[in-house]
Amino acid sequence: MSMDAQCCSVFPGRLTSHAPVFLALVPCVLAFVFRLSGTAAAPLDDPPARPSLVFDEHLIDYSQMPGMPGPVIAGLFRFRNRSDRPVRVTDVQTSCGCVTSDLVDRVIAPGERGEMPVQVRTTGQDPGLQEYIVKLAYDDGQRREVDLAFKVVLPDQQVIIRPRALVFHQLGTDATERTVTITDLRSGPPLRVVDVRSDSGLVAARIIGQDQIDDAQRIRVNIRVAGSVPPGQTRALVTVTTDDPQYRILQIPLFVRGADGAAESATGFESSPLVMQPNGAGEQLSGSVRLRKRVPGPVEILAVRAEPDVVTATAEIVDGEAGTVIQVSATVAANTIADYKRG
Repeated sequence: MSMDAQCCSVFPGRLTSHAPVFLALVPCVLAFVFRLSGTAAAPLDDPPARPSLVFDEHLIDYSQMPGMPGPVIAGLFRFRNRSDRPVRVTDVQTSCGCVTSDLVDRVIAPGERGEMPVQVRTTGQDPGLQEYIVKLAYDDGQRREVDLAFKVVLPDQQVIIRPRALVFHQLGTDATERTVTITDLRSGPPLRVVDVRSDSGLVAARIIGQDQIDDAQRIRVNIRVAGSVPPGQTRALVTVTTDDPQYRILQIPLFVRGADGAAESATGFESSPLVMQPNGAGEQLSGSVRLRKRVPGPVEILAVRAEPDVVTATAEIVDGEAGTVIQVSATVAANTIADYKRG
């Protein structure tokens, strides 16, 4: 069969022997039409750039080291900016208030090396294997986060603080006092307190007793919070200084919540301060308070909200005519208070 016959058999009708030339031009014509219409293949997205900061190590593991760890564990995380652009550190967060970090240079130039020192105060922490996390956030054109960790095994024979933190809800005008016990379970000479002070004018602290029970030495610290405190949450720190080279500094964080004056006057409620007390095992803090309406009348509980969010609270109408008394109860795990970030 001739070429013309082949073409005519495929394209019947008026198709002639010039069809092969026409077919050869079809791709060019289509490409030209697509170009005129603005239709073009979309370019592939660039793959995400790799993180700019490279760390020498992400974990400092003291759990395998012989000997008893001291009250302060120090480590150094070293890193390098391997990119061709400057990197800006935007935030440093820790999993526990006992962890502090001091990053001096917040902008790391291309190719530059940096260091982030970290300290962990182990006093009052539970014995056994513990892990502490430092979360570093930085911006190299996109937001990134990296987790850095400490691991350590804490012994049973150490200095402990109970409760490890205090929470005060000062809803009235009376001052509130609490006692914190420092227990030295080590053998050898007991530690001696040389100074106690608070970093807040709302909080006063003093030593009220020291005794020996079995093989443990106990030091009792009285902490007093003023009755009139500003609305909202105030954070404070009580620092106990001793003559012991291992446990030179002992710290007790406080969270003081003042009543919102405008809201209190509007509702007409009066109450005593809500004080959180530890249970027998020291694993949980709990407390309750009664709110009494100054003017008799019905009351309906619509919602209960607690701050910070590690606190769980409930409320119920328990007494009084026409529901004028409300009891509010709150609980919080002791370890979550210790882990709640200060600052």
